[in-house]
Amino acid sequence: MNVPSQDNDSKQIFQFRLRLLLTSVAFCAALMSGIQPLILAAWVAVILFAIWMKAWWSAAAMIAGLVFISATGMATTHQVRLDTGDQRTLLWGIPIEYRPTETELRQALLQLDGARHRREWVTVGERHLSMLRVWYESAGAWAREDQTVAELLMLDLADYEKRDASQQSVEWITVLSMTDFEDEETGGSIFENWESAPEVKSYIAEATHRRRVGAIRSIE
Repeated sequence: MNVPSQDNDSKQIFQFRLRLLLTSVAFCAALMSGIQPLILAAWVAVILFAIWMKAWWSAAAMIAGLVFISATGMATTHQVRLDTGDQRTLLWGIPIEYRPTETELRQALLQLDGARHRREWVTVGERHLSMLRVWYESAGAWAREDQTVAELLMLDLADYEKRDASQQSVEWITVLSMTDFEDEETGGSIFENWESAPEVKSYIAEATHRRRVGAIRSIE
């Protein structure tokens, strides 16, 4: 007489574990979609539910999966703030490390006319962090030298980070790199006689024209 009851219990346990497996797969897929804080909360809820159901092996598997994903960096993302170049690292969408740009250069970038329109964080690959740090420091040096050129450079830098660089030339990187950081007291400076450099003249003309065309198209 107890056999049907045992069969029902076994069936319920199997169904629960199957749902748990499918939920885990769904969590892993959602992990890549950028809603990590919600995924973490849901994952913990499922673990607690499994413990409440006394599904010890399932709960242990979910905990092990959570630890594995956290330890291997799958839940780690890196972001850069467009207006200042500040960097931060997030685990499950929660900031755990903050690395601001050098104070003087940061203040110079915030003085640019378009800085208020770039107050957002964008996700970038870890391998790009060092390169972006150098680029923002160079942009800060330009901001102290000439705000018009610096604003154009920051617009192109923001487009690059947003992966919207289809209309860009490589001239902005050349101009951005015309900085000298050997003198630590100045915190970076632009090479002398930059105004007469063909690369700078060409870039200013090209970037200004490109921005004007973009503004006209956005109105149309």
